Amino acid sequence: MKKINNLAGSLKKYFLLSLFISTVIISYGRTVNQKQNSENQGSSITTPNLIENTSVRRGFRLVVDVGYQYQFEPFFTNINRVKFNIAGNYQFNSYMSMGVGLGVRYYHNHDNFLFPLTYNFRARLLESKFSPYFSIGVGYTFLTSEGPALLGLSLNPEFGLSYRINEKIELHLTFGYEMQNVAGGEIDYVNYNFIFPTVHTRPIVYNLGAFSTSFGIAF
Repeated sequence: MKKINNLAGSLKKYFLLSLFISTVIISYGRTVNQKQNSENQGSSITTPNLIENTSVRRGFRLVVDVGYQYQFEPFFTNINRVKFNIAGNYQFNSYMSMGVGLGVRYYHNHDNFLFPLTYNFRARLLESKFSPYFSIGVGYTFLTSEGPALLGLSLNPEFGLSYRINEKIELHLTFGYEMQNVAGGEIDYVNYNFIFPTVHTRPIVYNLGAFSTSFGIAF
């Protein structure tokens, strides 16, 4: 089974990678948009309908995702699950939004529900109707079968295609991966930082990894 003993190091690595990808996406999108604006200013032909459909209003939006997650870790069995997310995001511009959301993961083979509470970031590369799309959710998951309990870190980066219907409504199709940590017992280790070695106990953390496909709408 896949252990994650250095949880802080793993979280830092995933966070830095996601931050790098997000920065590249936003920078590239802005460059393309500036180029398109320059071309439009130099042209005598205007297309009001296109502009209306590809721009987006700043402000609060709801984002809803429905999908399915397929087992990735070979040492676990029957961990496929149905995915549902709802998030409240603030749209900063035509490319970027972020906010917080609550999800549901239904493990149908075990008849069990998990509830990830996440911070999420979403970005489009282009301001056109169709655009490559990137999102990531980072947070913690709660288990409620035996009362509310903190289960572990959840991380869900996704890539896909976004279709903007108008300035208010946007559809997206994504493919990605979800890391879901769970504690699975404890392990003893010896600390040699002192003259007299001391024995400490720490939890063993496993990853219920899964491929993710989903379809969503923002409005």
